[in-house]
Amino acid sequence: MNWRRGLPMIGVIVVATAVTTGLAAAHGSAVKTPQPSAPADTANAIDDDATTRWTTASSQQPGQYLSLDLGRTRTVRRLVLDTGADVNDFPAGYALSTSADGLGWSAPVASGVGQGQLTVIDLLAVDSRYLRVTQTSTAAQWWTVADLRVYG
Repeated sequence: MNWRRGLPMIGVIVVATAVTTGLAAAHGSAVKTPQPSAPADTANAIDDDATTRWTTASSQQPGQYLSLDLGRTRTVRRLVLDTGADVNDFPAGYALSTSADGLGWSAPVASGVGQGQLTVIDLLAVDSRYLRVTQTSTAAQWWTVADLRVYG
């Protein structure tokens, strides 16, 4: 249970079937910025081990994203991004979108800025199979996720 609002954790470590990263298109063209870390590293964001991590391996740029497949449609009320030991690698700005099929994405259902080790994204209950956190700002530090938790 979530200590703040009594929300049950969906258990993303168990239900996530895939995590992907990349660069979203900007104004109809591809964003020309460095790619995030190797795709194999994406599993580190959901392995329930704060000593492993997914990272962009470069400065933060708008359009970098981390997508999550929850395996089936679930009701989501909160997403928590934990930087682990890299407490300054929080997202400079983010937008959270949802998708039923992992191809077409909603307008952002939440947006904001990270402010430390834990970026807590609260939202009205949404039903979705896929979630995507997209970087919306620029920062010199990397963007790191050591642990990603989803609450229903």
